Amino acid sequence: MSISDWSATELCTDQDCASRETRCQQYGAGQGSLKKWRDAGKKEIETRLRFALKDEQKETATDILDLIGSYEPLRMAAVFISLHLLFNDLMVNTGDLYTAKASYYLAQFEEELGRAVAQLNLDLDEDGVISDPEEQNINFGVKFYR
Repeated sequence: MSISDWSATELCTDQDCASRETRCQQYGAGQGSLKKWRDAGKKEIETRLRFALKDEQKETATDILDLIGSYEPLRMAAVFISLHLLFNDLMVNTGDLYTAKASYYLAQFEEELGRAVAQLNLDLDEDGVISDPEEQNINFGVKFYR
């Protein structure tokens, strides 16, 4: 039994993005909204979540992303990756203002996603309720440094 519906969920809104970058709607004005970048950001988060939750997915028949109790912890990560993708598209030359903003938001996304994933709870027994034994920290990603 699904507790949520990943495919129908918007992780963030244009207003969420504008709360971090006030002129972002102006930058995306040719598109009418930031939906293009928000959708691409959601896809990036989905890819990373599927990798992080691959062991839990083996234990359930339901799509693992539909067993997440609340997507709210992912909101800021979605904002950061959406802004990264927007500014990445706006880059003209390496080293311009948009390059700096794209790099900044990518770093913010990497940091926030790890924090957000640790706050997710899964309904692993598929009863529609997150009970105490199901609350867990999900290990997410390994960073390698030189």
